[in-house]
Amino acid sequence: QYQLGWDLQTYAARGGLVIGICNGFQALIRMGVFGKEVSITNNANGKFLDTWVKVTPSGTHSPWLRGVGAMDLPIRHGEGRVIFGTERKSEVMSKMNRAGMMCLKYDGDPNGSEERLAGLCDASGRIFGLMPHPEAFVRWTAHPDWTQQPARANAPGQGLAIFENAMRAVQEAR
Repeated sequence: QYQLGWDLQTYAARGGLVIGICNGFQALIRMGVFGKEVSITNNANGKFLDTWVKVTPSGTHSPWLRGVGAMDLPIRHGEGRVIFGTERKSEVMSKMNRAGMMCLKYDGDPNGSEERLAGLCDASGRIFGLMPHPEAFVRWTAHPDWTQQPARANAPGQGLAIFENAMRAVQEAR
């Protein structure tokens, strides 16, 4: 499992982009892509969550999140709480924060993640993992409140910006 994590990091170092959404994020964590101190476990309330949350990028240089502000995204998970299992927790978290790795945070606290983490980036910013589902909000009509703003029915959903950023980053690298 750690070898694959290394291969992904090598791929990113060569200019590749990697995204892990929900179970994909869990796999990236288990592969050690974000460090061996990071783990993921059951939600603090012990229940499966299926709701919409607000998330905000936080101090990152990731091409995935370039120019992205606060956005609504759905979450659907029972095991999505990011934790740091180490005696040096505050040191590790401080180091990751300075490196821009704590790149996406919940505005609230839906699952008990440390630092309200919704997503992490590797130090390069090119590997991005998150529990919310941006792919489920690429059209405005996917949002549960879209009927309150019918004029936006044909507008893109907020999650689309993440994938548009990836496309731009790949085009710029050519």
